[in-house]
Amino acid sequence: MARFTLLLMTKKMNMKSKFELGDIVYLKTDQEQLSRVVTCVQFSGGSINSSVVSYELSQGSSSSEHYDSEITKQINELVKLGV
Repeated sequence: MARFTLLLMTKKMNMKSKFELGDIVYLKTDQEQLSRVVTCVQFSGGSINSSVVSYELSQGSSSSEHYDSEITKQINELVKLGV
């Protein structure tokens, strides 16, 4: 009976997020520009070169999931004014 040795190679994955837990952020399209807190950061994807970062944002008793392209750290007064 032949014996085979399986070598597992691991590569360190350097995934970065734009926002960290506890950051106060705003949704770019929110007309009221309510502040939200980053309560979860989730990394997913099929490979090292293809990953997606999503964020759970909490505001009061509700939470929602968003991507970094929807989020900013700066309040947008023009959106709040309806401009």
